[in-house]
Amino acid sequence: MFPELYQKILSANLSPTQYLTLKLLKQEKEKRERKKKKKGLFHQGYLLLVIDRSQWKERNVMMLSLVWGSHALPVYWELLGKKGSSNLEEQKRVLFPVLQLLKEYKVVVIGDREFQSIKLGEWLWSRDVGFVLRQKKSLKV
Repeated sequence: MFPELYQKILSANLSPTQYLTLKLLKQEKEKRERKKKKKGLFHQGYLLLVIDRSQWKERNVMMLSLVWGSHALPVYWELLGKKGSSNLEEQKRVLFPVLQLLKEYKVVVIGDREFQSIKLGEWLWSRDVGFVLRQKKSLKV
């Protein structure tokens, strides 16, 4: 766990309770790190795709990223020729090529409130794609 020299110094300068607490915390951290390393592309059998759009100065980019462990890897993007939010056609245009490529896999698309459209949900559902799209607080389901 700790190198031998550290064990001697820590046990000499910490109370037994403090030293035990430190060892337990270190073990828990190592356990979480091992668990994190095991995560790959599949999350409970699904590939997770995150759709997002961002405006930076004159650039308006919509991007689709594949979740891999605790990271998101951009797999497809498009510069929108306008400022502001995207519409359904632009969203479908970004999603379609990636969904075609991944059609052999179970996929879940995750999006924020910009992608809350019922029509987008229906379009994804018709392609057997799961989705988690954030909704406005006022929406009653």
